[in-house]
Amino acid sequence: MKPHPEVAVIPRNCLDRRSTATPRPVSRPRPWSLRGRAPLLAQAMLGAGLLAAAAVPCGASTASDNARHSISGRVEITNSRGKPSRLGRPEDSLIFFTPDQRPVRRDRPATHQMKTVGKQYDPGILVVWRGDRVDFPNLDPILHNVFSVSGGNSFDLEVYGEGESRGHVFEQAGLVRVFCNVHREMFAHIWVLETDHVLRPGLDGSFRLEGLPAGSGTLTVWHERSEAQEIRLDPANARASQGLQIGVPLTRPRLPLHKNKYGKPYRRPGEY
Repeated sequence: MKPHPEVAVIPRNCLDRRSTATPRPVSRPRPWSLRGRAPLLAQAMLGAGLLAAAAVPCGASTASDNARHSISGRVEITNSRGKPSRLGRPEDSLIFFTPDQRPVRRDRPATHQMKTVGKQYDPGILVVWRGDRVDFPNLDPILHNVFSVSGGNSFDLEVYGEGESRGHVFEQAGLVRVFCNVHREMFAHIWVLETDHVLRPGLDGSFRLEGLPAGSGTLTVWHERSEAQEIRLDPANARASQGLQIGVPLTRPRLPLHKNKYGKPYRRPGEY
């Protein structure tokens, strides 16, 4: 299957690049992936590009194609008490708008890659359409066991070695937390979406989603160290959709607390 030309991927090293404070739209080389582990959001917010302020349409259509509206605002990283924090960066956040009237996908599901290399997932954050497949090629000279226990997107690829690749088709929209049953420190995030209106904010936290259809929907703001926030609004209502101020409290640890695929604590290094 050919990579979906509209879905973006954000690698972490990409999100770490310093540039202007202006939000950047999602670019789209193929395949697209979102990631950042080492630094944050590794590869390019969409394969190899940078996410920008305006979301780029993805080959999907709605009954409101002729309507063009926008959502703008600014996100600020805070601590658990709502005070500004320097422990995270606003440009590492992910923002997307999902219309209540879901777009109709015109092309076939895509296939993306999330590699295991250097005991890390690359990209560390990946954005795909519902129904897309993600392959996990092992580029390390050691064994890995990619798995997730995230609800309807749970999967277990079992143990496989260098040069091998296994994959999974993601059928349910939502956030998927990916781990390795052999190496506790390995983790990644896959967002399975039903929208192409996605971006990351600029260095100052400002963002602007453009080309949105009329009608209500859900604006989601997420950072890998924060719970996802959902805001109901209608882009056609300028008073309610412009100049939003959104605090993003960092309440999750850098390494997500988790157990192995059996629901038990990981063994100590050297016990395998």
